[in-house]
Amino acid sequence: YLSPNYSERKENAHPSLLVMHYTACPLDETLAIFSSKAKAVSSHYVIPTDGKTIYKVVDESKRAWHAGKSSWKGFEDINSISIGIENVNWGYTYGWVPAEPSHPITRYFWSTMIHLERRIGEYLDVKKIFTVPKKWHHFPSQQVDRLTSVAKAIMDRLNIAPENVVGHSDIAPQRKMDPGPLFPWERLAEQGVGVWPSPSVDRIHSNKPKDVSVSWVQESLQKWGYAVPRNGKLDIETNRVIQAFQMHFRPESYDQPLDSECCDILDSLLCYRDNTRDP
Repeated sequence: YLSPNYSERKENAHPSLLVMHYTACPLDETLAIFSSKAKAVSSHYVIPTDGKTIYKVVDESKRAWHAGKSSWKGFEDINSISIGIENVNWGYTYGWVPAEPSHPITRYFWSTMIHLERRIGEYLDVKKIFTVPKKWHHFPSQQVDRLTSVAKAIMDRLNIAPENVVGHSDIAPQRKMDPGPLFPWERLAEQGVGVWPSPSVDRIHSNKPKDVSVSWVQESLQKWGYAVPRNGKLDIETNRVIQAFQMHFRPESYDQPLDSECCDILDSLLCYRDNTRDP
């Protein structure tokens, strides 16, 4: 074990969920954080950007501390039922600090400046001083290829269903945005890691109303797995869940308000699941 931060899965729970993250910091910093008892966080695996070395941080039989306060399909102790994979990626920055240098000493100070940049940008955004556009970071192809092979092996080994491959933002939409809108969900789904909505799915099980209905969206998001209010209102909490859903299944429009296309994507996913459960 590289990390001391783990515990036993409660009631010997079997992992049924695979959770994707981004690290929001470089590889060396990630491993240092996971190795620190004071930080009290970890994951099962870390995938670096070059995909060459896979870091096993916590054994799959143990409960890594990666999900935090979260929920999926009504279950709240996500750490006990999941495997966590951290992908080395900054997530988002604001473009004020120059590109990453190669020298390790320079990189240390550069990383410190990036963290400072993020805090300033987030502060300005939260305080509504002015909107600072986020610059999301791509996941290199070699990293995605290695992630795909690792994830498929985990799913086969633990019998995890494709629909149970989720992002941190899916299980904690009120406080998390990782793995972000540039995470290659569609590419992974093509290899059986996760699912992707299809416009041609048979809609025999559809109950979607003709017009956009907030109540139907809340009910349907809950059916898929999200923890969402059921009050018929587009409140802050509901909008955050909609953003998380779109970040996963409609990333090019993740920050757009609820519309008919979002409803159609949600309906296609639910119909896909119902179709697969037909006798």
